[in-house]
Amino acid sequence: MGEKCVQFQPCDHVYCKDCVKEYFETRIKDGMVQTMPCPYDKCDSEANQSQIKEVIGPNLYDKYDDLLLNATLNKMEDITYCPRQSCGIPVMREVDDKMAVCSSCRFVFCIFCKMTYHGVEPCKLKSEEKRQIVEEYEQGDNETKFRLEKRYGKKQLQAMVQVHKSESWISTNSKACPSCGANIEKSDGCNKMICWQCKEFFCWLCRKTLDQNAPYQHYLDPASKCNNQLFYGTELDEEEPPPELLAALVEEDLLEILEEGDEFIHGFAHPFIPRVRWRVREQGDRILVEEMQEDEEDENLDPNNIVVLL
Repeated sequence: MGEKCVQFQPCDHVYCKDCVKEYFETRIKDGMVQTMPCPYDKCDSEANQSQIKEVIGPNLYDKYDDLLLNATLNKMEDITYCPRQSCGIPVMREVDDKMAVCSSCRFVFCIFCKMTYHGVEPCKLKSEEKRQIVEEYEQGDNETKFRLEKRYGKKQLQAMVQVHKSESWISTNSKACPSCGANIEKSDGCNKMICWQCKEFFCWLCRKTLDQNAPYQHYLDPASKCNNQLFYGTELDEEEPPPELLAALVEEDLLEILEEGDEFIHGFAHPFIPRVRWRVREQGDRILVEEMQEDEEDENLDPNNIVVLL
């Protein structure tokens, strides 16, 4: 066989030496060093070590040999590596022991998190690491679950899953108050929110703080991206809100003002729905809010007690 050719055994397939060199270099670059198979489709023959060294040269062969050793060690359950950057040598360990001791620098470390050995305390993991572990645990088969439970502990994994679900729910279903940062859940109603902690008024859509004397003006401002969006995203968004609900919402705002000792501010409660007028009147210790019909007139009504929703 010529010097410019390489023949694989026992298949006897012959290739150009330069082509085989490029083929070997690509596999080494990609970390596929466990075998150097014949390039022929579905052929089981492999190059021997002397062929590989002859084709790629001594310098690249040393790198290949190191990669091959590391790949072999990585498959061994009783081998890990010292995590110290100045060391990094292979370390023998007991298969069922979470602790390893480097024979060179004497560093004692946890084989899972690679930090200083922490005994029975769980590994301290970053948020992204926890998320990946939870996803792997929830989506994995029984063998994967068993492996993770052996590594991190079943109770810790279950706690991580619950925390992850809670954080995901909060992220999806709540927003932070722009004033104090408290998480606020919106279950129904309009987009004017009141923080349960600091009592700040803010818009659910843009999280802008609202004027407590006229919070709905935010939804009337043509320059605001929330203009006419008071009920955007709610179930009422699909159809006109029922008058009894709108009256209750107006009444709620009026009561807030009265309880604080402020005078009624005209326009405080508008707009819930365009072009609707509401009659506001006292009956005993109650404040009544009623929708006025389009053709209804009442000469005795105080004009300040009519809220016109524009």
